[in-house]
Amino acid sequence: MASCFTLLVLCCFFTLSCSESLPEWVSDISPNLFSLSGDIMLGGLFPINDVTSNLSDITETNQISCKSLNLRTLGLAIAMKYAVDEINRNQTLLPGIKLGYEIYDTCRQSSIIIKPTLSFLTEKSDQELPVQCNYTDNETSIVAVIGPLGSEMVSVIGKLGKDLTHYISYGATSDKFGDKLLYPSFFRTVPSDKWQVDVMIKKIEEFGWNWVAIVGSDEEYGQRGVQMFTKMTVNKLAENTSVCVAYQSLIPVYTDPKPAIKTIIHNIRVTSVRVVVVFTLPEPIVAFFKEFVEAPAVQTSAFSVYAAVYSVAQALHNLLECNSTACKWGSGSKIYPWKLLQVLKNTSVDINGTDLDFDKDMGLDKLISSGLVREYTEKKLFLNKSLLQWHFLQQMLQVPESACSAMCGKGQDHRVKGVHSCCFDCIDCLADDIECTKCPNHQWSHNHSTNCTDPIFNFFTWNSQDAVIMMLVGMLLLVCQGAVGASGGTLSCVAVLSTMGACLSLLFFLGEPGDVVCRLQLPCTSIFQTVTLSVILILHPAVMCWIVSGASLHSLHLGSCLVYFCTFLEDVPPTQTEEEPEPKAQERQ
Repeated sequence: MASCFTLLVLCCFFTLSCSESLPEWVSDISPNLFSLSGDIMLGGLFPINDVTSNLSDITETNQISCKSLNLRTLGLAIAMKYAVDEINRNQTLLPGIKLGYEIYDTCRQSSIIIKPTLSFLTEKSDQELPVQCNYTDNETSIVAVIGPLGSEMVSVIGKLGKDLTHYISYGATSDKFGDKLLYPSFFRTVPSDKWQVDVMIKKIEEFGWNWVAIVGSDEEYGQRGVQMFTKMTVNKLAENTSVCVAYQSLIPVYTDPKPAIKTIIHNIRVTSVRVVVVFTLPEPIVAFFKEFVEAPAVQTSAFSVYAAVYSVAQALHNLLECNSTACKWGSGSKIYPWKLLQVLKNTSVDINGTDLDFDKDMGLDKLISSGLVREYTEKKLFLNKSLLQWHFLQQMLQVPESACSAMCGKGQDHRVKGVHSCCFDCIDCLADDIECTKCPNHQWSHNHSTNCTDPIFNFFTWNSQDAVIMMLVGMLLLVCQGAVGASGGTLSCVAVLSTMGACLSLLFFLGEPGDVVCRLQLPCTSIFQTVTLSVILILHPAVMCWIVSGASLHSLHLGSCLVYFCTFLEDVPPTQTEEEPEPKAQERQ
């Protein structure tokens, strides 16, 4: 069903765009060209024609001229006609009830769209619009309106007659319409700007782009799209996901866009951006990209129109309690807007295997998958990358790159320059630079490295030559202890024992040290060496005095006390004082 519908729309589009002479009915489109009487009526708002008059010279509404046929939006109106005709022909969704429609041209002008909208709000019985406080018992001539296309038009009529009819837009994506206090009867069959922007950002991240430009049309859709994209990229930067906006601008809609487009293209080239995100209506983008293909846009928008019509039909099916053969409430039953609103909120429709439901904001609860987008969730986007072909200067390339600065190499750190976090300089990492690599205790980094290095321990082993020599010297001094003690007295023995202890204390440095051994190494070595040197300092003047005066060496009984005093002075630990840290060898810029 949907495939036949798509074929019809595309055939209509290409036939109209390729024919040298258009049919007479196409060349003279009137505002109410598409109309069909029925038991239940639908309204349609489509910008079938574009403005041909100069709006700056307009002083009255009836002076606006719309005579330039828009083939794309004409195809959307035909899509609504096709969907209604299909429902009437099938007779399983609304058996015994005929749907009708009144389709009007909005010319994309707020002053023109008001008139058909007011006609939709008139009573079904007398085609008048009464002014009263309570419209509960009013039955309008139109049960629902398919449209309008743009967010700007919804801003004009979205609050108009909110208790009398329901608007199901096939193209208004502004996120503000999710406020059900202001727009309680507004539905749409397209995802909001929030989801569109999220998909764009995920697609940009998927291809590794972080330097982009944004171009929007100077109207509701373009302005809101650019604003939301910028806001969401700022939030992404807070999450350490860099997508920087190098340049943004708007294309005029109601004036000649060519001068502005030339300026925009020049500025984009200056920023060296290779990825441009676009939020525009189809007409401005055609002027911006000469090779823009309209057919896919027609197909996607036409499906949204098709889905809008079927959503209303399914809601009527549920409200009238229909089955495949008949409806409990026939074509003469009154359909009040407030009743249809409650049913429409909970309507789920199956279109060719695709289940569409309205979420709490009365928009689609999911994106309609296309050929490129295979699956989408709030956390992940899955693309069919095999369908992509990249072309540049008539050459097929790999995925293009779009970055302000190249990624830093190994052993380098980036320093942001300017206001964009995506623009930076790469600087070689210095040793122990905590800004580049923050290492834990007992580890450090080397120059041009971002890795932390563990310490390497070198120590003497017990079977080494040095260890054997130290042990032999210690044993030799022990053998000589008796002779030296007999000839030199007590202090000489103390000096020999201290020297032997100093040699033996070197054994603490053999093998892999533990915590206790490390605590004994320095004190033992220091104390034994200090005692030896103190004895020598005492014995030297004592011997000189004995040679000169013949005094007995033993008369200097204070020698031992002097040894203890000197040892104490030399082994007292120094008082720790705080010193100013030395400046780094190189200051960071």
